[in-house]
Amino acid sequence: MTQQSDQPDISCHTSPEKQTGLLAFFRRNQQRIGIAFTVIVFALALVAFAHLVEDIDRQSLTTAFSNVSWYAIGLAILAAITSYCMIFGYEWSASRYADAKLPLPTLALGGLSAAAIGNALGFSMLTGGSVRYRVYSKKNTAAMAIIQMTVFASLSLGLALPPIAALMAFTDIHYSAKALYLNETLLVVIASAVIISYIIFLFIIRRFISAIHPSVDSRHLSLGLITIRVPSMRITMLQFVITLLDVLAASAVLYCLLPNSADIPFGTFLTVYLLALAAGVLSHVPGGLGVFEVVLLAAFKSQLDQPGLLAALFLYRLIYVIMPLVIACLVLLVAEARQFASSRHAVRIASSAAAPVVALLVFTSGVTLIFSGVAAEPEHYLNYLARFVPDFVINSAHLMASLIGTLCLVSAQGLWRRLSSAWIFTLILMLLGTLCCLLRGLDWQIAALLLFTAGCLLTFRKVFYRPSQVIDIPCSVVTLVIASCTIAISIWLYFFTYRHIPYSSDLWWQFTLDADASRGLRAITCSSILIGVIVITWLLHTSPPKIQIPDEQQLALAENIIKNSQQPNGGLVLSKDKDILFHAQQDAFIMYACHGRSLVALFDPIGNPKHHSELIWQFRDYCDLHNVRPVFYQVQPETLSNYMDIGLAVIKLGDEAIIDLTRFDINSEDKQELQQIWQTAHSSNLSLKIYNQGELPFEKLKALTDISVTKIQQQERGFSLGKLTEDYLQHFRIATVDFKGEIIAFVNLLETNSKHLVAFDLMQIHPDAPKLTMEYLLVALAIELKQQGVKQFSLGLNPLSELKPSKGAPIAYRLGSLVFRRSNQFYNFQGLSRFKEKFNPDWEARYMAVPAGLDPLIALTDTAALIAGSFTKLIKLQ
Repeated sequence: MTQQSDQPDISCHTSPEKQTGLLAFFRRNQQRIGIAFTVIVFALALVAFAHLVEDIDRQSLTTAFSNVSWYAIGLAILAAITSYCMIFGYEWSASRYADAKLPLPTLALGGLSAAAIGNALGFSMLTGGSVRYRVYSKKNTAAMAIIQMTVFASLSLGLALPPIAALMAFTDIHYSAKALYLNETLLVVIASAVIISYIIFLFIIRRFISAIHPSVDSRHLSLGLITIRVPSMRITMLQFVITLLDVLAASAVLYCLLPNSADIPFGTFLTVYLLALAAGVLSHVPGGLGVFEVVLLAAFKSQLDQPGLLAALFLYRLIYVIMPLVIACLVLLVAEARQFASSRHAVRIASSAAAPVVALLVFTSGVTLIFSGVAAEPEHYLNYLARFVPDFVINSAHLMASLIGTLCLVSAQGLWRRLSSAWIFTLILMLLGTLCCLLRGLDWQIAALLLFTAGCLLTFRKVFYRPSQVIDIPCSVVTLVIASCTIAISIWLYFFTYRHIPYSSDLWWQFTLDADASRGLRAITCSSILIGVIVITWLLHTSPPKIQIPDEQQLALAENIIKNSQQPNGGLVLSKDKDILFHAQQDAFIMYACHGRSLVALFDPIGNPKHHSELIWQFRDYCDLHNVRPVFYQVQPETLSNYMDIGLAVIKLGDEAIIDLTRFDINSEDKQELQQIWQTAHSSNLSLKIYNQGELPFEKLKALTDISVTKIQQQERGFSLGKLTEDYLQHFRIATVDFKGEIIAFVNLLETNSKHLVAFDLMQIHPDAPKLTMEYLLVALAIELKQQGVKQFSLGLNPLSELKPSKGAPIAYRLGSLVFRRSNQFYNFQGLSRFKEKFNPDWEARYMAVPAGLDPLIALTDTAALIAGSFTKLIKLQ
């Protein structure tokens, strides 16, 4: 951040006006409320889980595992393979819907990897979308197509679950009502209502389907002014069958492992299974861990052997979640490793997938070390080890392994951020952890996992390129919550494993080989203390960010970076209402401002493209340090992978109209309307003049602005536009339209030395100016800039483009366009938007990158309020 001390500081605020009431409280504490809800649900699930298994002891659970036949395990694995084959069908249907031409092997890699990681971590819309983007973008698939595929795949499952559950409930109402603790009549009413509502929904869709078909396998659904792109009926029915087969196979994985599964009708089991899946998703607990198990344990408490059901649930997680996750990670790592040999730019390419996969492996290794620290070591291994190693060393290694596991939970965050210090620190942890596993009881399986992870770290060493120090490894609140929940599970696991041993103070001081309970107690206590110290340290170092107005030296540096780039929009930094984050090499920067708990960066990083990814990570680190949400406004499609890498989702704002001046010819046949505007304007004595920097007296511009403010009550907006001040405008050339010796319109030109692209920022037109003044200004500018050797001319963003039937993007991704328009009432550019079409420009999509979950709408509102000047002013514009 800027480091001057003599400039004013502006703390991150909710708005200049004091907000009160329930809505304002929710806005200020939205993230805290969301995390608190997840933690409370997880804690309640843990308490319920403990209550449901209180009669299960260690011996009965061991017996239950041994009673599961290899035949049942084989059937479960076969069902899991079938389910993931059906998931490939999701991708095929999604690609048809989005009209994305992708090879079948690529669809298999992207779809199956996205599903495996999404099943393990949850938040499939974000995690699955991120994986798909990394895989499909290499095949030059458009960002919007990947977004549409992700939404299609996620909604295909979510929308199909209710009718499938309702239909399955009818297969055996008596058993289904008993499992769900409902009256049979009530269950019939609920299931019937679900099915009828879906029939009505399908009738409505068929009634309002538009005749416009964006592709063979998609249609437009017109509801008033809203147009939504939906799959064709053929794809819809095919996908429903695919989803049904997927659900049947996935549930069969668990059904095959159940003790006495024949005693429960499969339809009843499937109904409960689907409700457990839904509960896990709605809880926002990663992977639905605990919530899914509690629903099934509660439903079949009186119908199944509880130790057998618990063993089946554990094996289900292993077969359907963990094994596919490991395979997906390995496949992605192999695919990314090949990039090192096939591309000169492989480091940056591979980092997009290798870093998060390695971080996931490290996190998994940490969880394994923590949980194994609670379990008893095999007696024969301990007795053999005791011949060569003193008891003190064995007990110390056991404690150290648990502490190393706790540190792995935190260091994984640094690996995800590509920090070099995290790589060194984690590699040391892996090697020490391997040694401790061998010294505490010859745990060769866990030692092999740690060595494999260390090998992955060494293989992808160049991926972790960001310089840092170990003490600077950042933590996010989500990471700390997940780490704390992991420790909480280990505590519960300890008391479950050793509940037959009464507690006494002597347990702390027993160091004999058979003192498994004492070793576990010391391990969970020290791990809890360590994570507590980390959390407290994070809380003490977390403070609201302050926006510092840059000084003249910093502005001069930023202006020099802009002039040597191909990003003229960076000139908005000169408005002095945004802070600046410079790269260490002083050749790139990010400009940003703050509203509420959102730190909003304007545009992609400006300057040297080699440092854009690093700057985006620095910005994310800074946001996590101050516990605020990162937002990027108006970013380009080719940079979206950088924002997905830092855990953001993308929402489309609209399309920017860019004229290719190398092909622009006013005299061509398709520009007849522009010729007419040109001729009419000249006959009306309109003329264009361009003034150099500081050449045009500001008084003339201010006079025109004052007239606009007085007559049409035009208000100035901020952040995404410059300021109508002499200090700001003196940095730019000014283009004016003269009429009878008076300036009736002007724009300031945003330019760079490369002449690659020119854009305009502020536009002022006299209320009484001739009708074609604005059109003439842009036509004349295009002609003049072409003569000066400029290659491209930007007409600005068109936020209305997503509402046209020809686009038909998912309605969720129109939130950005909607909020943009709500905050865009200062200038009536609707006529300009329609006029842009006459130039036949190239349309380039622009996006917002925002946090996933409940954050997007809050982030969008904060951004709109930042543009408006305050939340109150934004409300007044509605």
